[in-house]
Amino acid sequence: LIETDMQVAEICYHSGYESISFFYRQFKKVKNCSPQHFRASFKQTGDHMIPSLLQTAS
Repeated sequence: LIETDMQVAEICYHSGYESISFFYRQFKKVKNCSPQHFRASFKQTGDHMIPSLLQTAS
């Protein structure tokens, strides 16, 4: 999501997921935000990653 402009659906399928909704749920479980929010947060800060978004959930 950070290093590509591919659509989330494309990333989902390239990652081996067959269901976009399952991918979204898993992503949100791990990152505590949607894929779009994760990408937008990174782009707003440029090269400065937001540590809280980049950490995985415990």
